[in-house]
Amino acid sequence: MSIEELDTHIAEVKGILDSLQTVRDLKASQDTTGKYVVTTDIESLFENRRIVTIKGKVDSSSLISSLRIIQDRPYQPDFIQSIHVSEDGSFSDEFEIETNGLFELRFKDHSHDIYLENGKTIGIIVDTLLGGGMRFIGDLSAENNYLMSSHSVLSDHHIDYENNNQVSPDEFAAYVENEINQLHESLDSIQGDGANSIAKDFSALMDQKLNLTKSRSLLGFARARTDTILTNDYFHPEGIDLNSADIFHLFEFRKYLFEYFEYVASKTLSKEALYDATHPAYFESKYGIIDSLFSITAITDFLKTDVIFESIAKVRHTGINSLVKHFQSDVTNLSYLKTINDRYKSIVMPSNGTLAPELTGVTFDGEDFKLSELRGKYVYIFVWATWCGPCKVEIPFYEQMLEDYGDENIVFVGISVDKDKRKWIDSFLFNDYPGLQVLIPGDWNSALVKDYQIASIPQFILINPEGEIAALQAERPTKAIKAQLSQYGMFAKVY
Repeated sequence: MSIEELDTHIAEVKGILDSLQTVRDLKASQDTTGKYVVTTDIESLFENRRIVTIKGKVDSSSLISSLRIIQDRPYQPDFIQSIHVSEDGSFSDEFEIETNGLFELRFKDHSHDIYLENGKTIGIIVDTLLGGGMRFIGDLSAENNYLMSSHSVLSDHHIDYENNNQVSPDEFAAYVENEINQLHESLDSIQGDGANSIAKDFSALMDQKLNLTKSRSLLGFARARTDTILTNDYFHPEGIDLNSADIFHLFEFRKYLFEYFEYVASKTLSKEALYDATHPAYFESKYGIIDSLFSITAITDFLKTDVIFESIAKVRHTGINSLVKHFQSDVTNLSYLKTINDRYKSIVMPSNGTLAPELTGVTFDGEDFKLSELRGKYVYIFVWATWCGPCKVEIPFYEQMLEDYGDENIVFVGISVDKDKRKWIDSFLFNDYPGLQVLIPGDWNSALVKDYQIASIPQFILINPEGEIAALQAERPTKAIKAQLSQYGMFAKVY
């Protein structure tokens, strides 16, 4: 179909819409109920403000089978939307985004920024004959074509700091300023008026992105040039408050925060003569710097997560426990907490003295169970199953322990590895299992079995009030458990 034919069809559709709009407005003006209003745009009746529509075409010879729209989310699953490409190269998809903003468009080995807004339809033409180049049509075409043209300058690695040793700070700043100014001028040139104007949110976002790109370049220069002392004024982003969460969603802002913090921390730690990045004291001091620089929770939690994430990999033993526990009481973001918990248990293998991996499940009474909520008490865990004969031998003696240690600072928790939840529940009809009883889903693939490296049952585990494993293979109720608990100052009642 030629362009002329397409234009003809578009004009016909517009004519139909205009006619429908006229008829609707006439009927609305005659209505006396007040239920209907005269609209100026019938298309708005069908518009879903939460939906983004992506349509387009790729060169059929490119062998591109899918496109992906991605948005980075720190220490939690990224936003990823896969778009299938048909055999003829066409594609179309609709999906929701939480907020308007920048995303990443990927296909094959190509990656480009793309700006999306709720309620907009973005057309994409991928021309692989031009090295993976793209053209945008429809809504937000000016915004996204601008991003395409500025891609090389805005990429993370467009400046080689190592080859600028002979350049003065002022010369380097002038070079970066010139590059960024060109992009500002290009942005200004597409501002337009009325229907041709670019989105205000996009314009503001790009101003911030450009300022941050400039500052990251200057900060990178300052970090590389250890022979020159440069103050914060040299690289501080213009018009951006580092203690504001307003643009925390912007990738460049988070990168600048991270790089700035690393720059300040390295200088501070050097003054304190802390150079050993495998020692807990190094990370304890680094962690403490964060609150002296930032006051916004979104920012401090993000940076603290990064410090702990690195510290676990560098220290790799229980010496990091106190800092991890401080983090767990300091940060409330559940995704960050899960990231650190997963990181710790993947590197520091469970043994006496390590932090007890988190356990979550459901009690027989249907209540949620969370091991960490029992901190401050000893926890004696009985790992069992309804089909386990040796487990049943322990039950009467285990039940007696609940009575014997009822006055001590200890909680008794039975955790089943039964595969069949219904069978587990039904077993309570014929058995009066003592104490708190919990089922953790997953059978022998459950978090309990994997994280505590359980090879057989029954197994008993003792957790101390600090949330650490006191005994991964604790004594059984039929064995020397009383002697073991006495080592922790807990004694059975004397009758």
